[in-house]
Amino acid sequence: LKAKLEAEGLFAPERKKPIPRFVRRVVLVTSAQAAAYGDVLRTLERRTPWVKIMHVDSLVQGTDAPAALISALIAAQALTPDVILLVRGGGSYEDLQAFNDEELARTIAALNVPVICGVGHEADFTIADFAADLRASTPTAAAESIGPDRDTWLRRLDKCSDMLERAVERAYQHAAQRFDSAAAHLPAEDRLLQPWEQAMINARVRLCNAAQGRLTDAERAVEGAGLRWRTAADFITPRQIRLERAARFLAQPDLCLRAPVQHLTAATERFRRLGLAAEERRGTEVERQTKALSFFAHHALDTAAERLDRALRLRPDPMREINAAQRRVELAANALSLADPNRPLRAGYARIVTDADKVVSHAAELRRGSAVRILFADGFAAAEVQEVAMNTESSGTGEQMP
Repeated sequence: LKAKLEAEGLFAPERKKPIPRFVRRVVLVTSAQAAAYGDVLRTLERRTPWVKIMHVDSLVQGTDAPAALISALIAAQALTPDVILLVRGGGSYEDLQAFNDEELARTIAALNVPVICGVGHEADFTIADFAADLRASTPTAAAESIGPDRDTWLRRLDKCSDMLERAVERAYQHAAQRFDSAAAHLPAEDRLLQPWEQAMINARVRLCNAAQGRLTDAERAVEGAGLRWRTAADFITPRQIRLERAARFLAQPDLCLRAPVQHLTAATERFRRLGLAAEERRGTEVERQTKALSFFAHHALDTAAERLDRALRLRPDPMREINAAQRRVELAANALSLADPNRPLRAGYARIVTDADKVVSHAAELRRGSAVRILFADGFAAAEVQEVAMNTESSGTGEQMP
């Protein structure tokens, strides 16, 4: 049978369905009286308390077991779980024959839900193991195969939190380095103004030299003109006045440099304002990125905290189960007390039985001379029936019986 199904590709790895990464709903297919049922429940509640466990009861051995298992698997798929656990504890070769059925193997392969099979002990292999999407060595191993336990997920949350904190710290450091780099490339105010001041001094020196040279040349020209053009005083006098005015203006270089200085001052102020605006924009961008990273970090931490709180809330409450079991025991004790056949005797009633210990409930069961025992709460009394009479309402005649 194994060779036949393997030739059909029923056991091919590419046909098998993957187990979900995070399982939330599990259907357990096994017998409620099997020891594997309790082992799987305890393992799931210990490792993955958030998983919702549903159970579909089925026979796990005998001639009727294969059909029962097929019906149970179809019913389990209708519950839309993430994984189906098909388990059974160890047993003899004959006890496990129900899991070597051909129709059962085809049903497992045709299901839309992944099936984890854990039948018998580690050395036991059945056809159902090969047809399942995942084979576990034991029922407990099948319960452990649905995914990582609670401690693993908590460690992953802690690791994600640490990674997020490191990412935020790196982002802060990167932003600070960018800000420092931008500040380093922006020249200081004294270095920014130094070239302009030196240019202004050089210009003042050149202008003073030029004015002095022109004044000397003008004086020489005036002297030569006075010698040559003494007769042309009326022509020279106005120009001499203009020359003297120009000489007085050129003799004061500050008056000539006032406009360039004002221009340089205005340009310096504009450049300083541009530098401050650029620095303010960089600070605003850094602040915006910082707020975005802070929001992302707080959002991620809040999400992780909510998931942790939800996992903690989903943990099973053992006290609730213990209290419920205690209430059931009390109800059973009360019911047992009410059902005690000797309770009426302790209240003062008596019970009449024959020699065969048969309880007499009707007068028609007795005859004159019958030996009976009258039972009390603290003992009994032997008696003999002297007379038997029937009530009119019950017999309809009112006559005495022989």
